[in-house]
Amino acid sequence: MASKKPEVTQMPTASEIETWLVGKLATYLKINPDDIDIEEPFAHYKLDSSVAVSLTNQLADWLNRDLEPILFWEYPTINAVTQYLESAD
Repeated sequence: MASKKPEVTQMPTASEIETWLVGKLATYLKINPDDIDIEEPFAHYKLDSSVAVSLTNQLADWLNRDLEPILFWEYPTINAVTQYLESAD
């Protein structure tokens, strides 16, 4: 029997998504989350494609929704990703 993802009753707020992304990126980079600038392009942090796709998959799982693997290229900053997800709800 396949396991079913729990249904998300409410989409996280933009602030919650931003905090999640900052935390994940800081963990990957092994830096303090306060050192992450949400307006700085992901390329500035040398985010490679495998990490970007992994983070996109983790984000999709957390939000319980399908996201394109190229999300971080189409929306190249944390702020851009957050605004897209907020508006796409």
